Amino acid sequence: HEDNSCLSRRFGDYVAFQMKRLLPQFFQPIAKDGTAGKPPAKIKVGYISSRFLANAVTFYMANRILRHDRNTFEIHVFSLGTRQDDMTKGLVNNCDRFVVLDNPLDYKLNAEVIRDSKLDILIYADIGMEIYSYLMAGMRLAPVQAALLGHASPTGLPTIDYFFSSEAEPDNAQKAYREKLIKLPGPGADQLYPPGLQGGAHQQLTRSRLGIPAEAFVF
Repeated sequence: HEDNSCLSRRFGDYVAFQMKRLLPQFFQPIAKDGTAGKPPAKIKVGYISSRFLANAVTFYMANRILRHDRNTFEIHVFSLGTRQDDMTKGLVNNCDRFVVLDNPLDYKLNAEVIRDSKLDILIYADIGMEIYSYLMAGMRLAPVQAALLGHASPTGLPTIDYFFSSEAEPDNAQKAYREKLIKLPGPGADQLYPPGLQGGAHQQLTRSRLGIPAEAFVF
C-alpha cells in the first residue's frame, strides 16, 4: 500500500484550476435561501453519477436515496447520460426530482442545472470511475460537496468537503485525505442486494450454491 495523497492533491488542484479557468462563474460563493435565522423547510440533497444502473456502485449506495426521511430531506438525482434500466426506474420513483443530463460533456449546461437547483448538499457517488463527474466535482455547485466510496480513493479535489467511507479505515487515515473523512459504521452503507438476493435470500448463500470451492479465499 502506498500513500498517494500528494499525487491526488496535485491532480485535484490541476482539475480545479482548469475548471475555474474555463468556467469561473461556478466558483462564485453560493447564497443560501431562506430568511436569516429561519431554516429551510427541507434539506435539499443532490446525488450525481453516470451509473444509476444495476451495478456494484448503485447497489452500494442506492439505499441512501431510497431510505431518506422524506419529511426532512428533498432528494434530487442527477444522471450523467441517458442509460437507464429497472434500477434507474426504482430510483426515479423514490426521489423528489430525477434529472437526466443528456450530454455529460456539456459541463456548462450541466453545472447550471445543478447550481440552479439551489441544493444544500451535493454528493458524488463515484468520483474517479469516469472523467465527467471528476470534472464536475472540480467546481463549486453546492455549499457543501461530498464524495461516497464509489471509488475507494481520495479525490484530491479542493472543492470536495467530505469523504464518506467506513470504519474499516485505519486510525490515521485522515492524513491520506484532503477531504474531511467521515467513517460510517460497518461497510459504510446499507447494501442493497441484487434481484434474486433480496428479501433475505442472501442469508442462505453458501459456497456450494455459488460454486465456490471450500478452500477458496472469498472477498
